[in-house]
Amino acid sequence: MSLVATSAGSGVLAAAYVSSAAPGSTNPCAAYALPWTHALGIVRYALMGDAGSRLSDIWGLHSVSSMVALSFGVLLVMACAAIYGAIRTFDRATTV
Repeated sequence: MSLVATSAGSGVLAAAYVSSAAPGSTNPCAAYALPWTHALGIVRYALMGDAGSRLSDIWGLHSVSSMVALSFGVLLVMACAAIYGAIRTFDRATTV
């Protein structure tokens, strides 16, 4: 179980992200398929820098800036897919 507690500025930000709590079959795909993983990695990078971001656990690259860009790209693709699905569903529901 991995719990992460960080301090940011004068306040304390406690973020608990327990990846081992997920079922065993979801752990391998969770790093790539869940937007929470990428968003949390970017937030960790913003708050704690290179060492605390753990983006290398997701991507396995040496360049932190490219790993952040890849995570942003994944979040952008997921957001666009969600917006497209929402618009399509709304159009179908409101079309007579």
